[in-house]
This record gives sequence, C-alpha cells and structure tokens, in this order.
Amino acid sequence: MREEKFRKLMAEAKYEPEEDLSGGIWLAIKVREKRTARRKLWLLSGLGLASFVAAVPAIGATLKTMSGSGFYEYLSLAFSNGQTVLSHFNEFSMSLLESMPVVSMAFSLSLLFIFFLSARQAGKHIEGAALSF
Repeated sequence: MREEKFRKLMAEAKYEPEEDLSGGIWLAIKVREKRTARRKLWLLSGLGLASFVAAVPAIGATLKTMSGSGFYEYLSLAFSNGQTVLSHFNEFSMSLLESMPVVSMAFSLSLLFIFFLSARQAGKHIEGAALSF
C-alpha cells in the first residue's frame, strides 16, 4: 500500500532518477571502503612495528632483571635439589615469586600482545586494502 502511494507520488512529481546514479553511489561506497581499509592497514602495521621494536629491548631488560634478582638461581634450585624444595615449598615459592620482575614481565608481555593483536587485525584488512575495481 505504501509502496503504491510512493510510486504514485513520484509519478505525479515526474521524478526520474539518473541512469547511472546507483552505479556512482556504489563506486563511491567501494572507494571509501578501500580507503578506510588502507588507512587501518597502515595504522595497524605501524602500531605492530612500534610494539615489536619496543618489545625487543623490553624483553632484554626483563631477562637482565631476572638474572640480577636471583630468579635463575632459585629456579635452578628447583631442578637440582627437588627434595629440599618439596620440604620447604612455601618458603621456596615465596622467594621465587619475590625475585620475579613482575612489572617488567607484564610490560614485555603487553607489548607482545599488542604486536600479535595488531598483526592479526592488519591481516584482516590486507584483503580490503588490495581490492580493485
């Protein structure tokens, strides 16, 4: 019913759409989608590269902090003398946790997470950025 009224109204107004109007609109939409995909690809690629570059020295600093805090010595004790570790498990686990550089490890792992997440998202946008007409 509504569609019929609409057609009647358009016929009275003598409105006729241009011949290539829908094709032009479709082309504009595709161009905008391609441009958006390209921007996202470059943004995510840059973010991934920056997080990877920042993660390399952060992981090195984490490893240096772990060796300086005695974490490796406590960890090697667990594998060399298991009986002593089992008899004093509570004290050993607390010493191991206290020697662990938690903040440095969290920072390094967050940078790696950002890198992998941005690489995954950039991979999704590669196809959209490479579309051709």
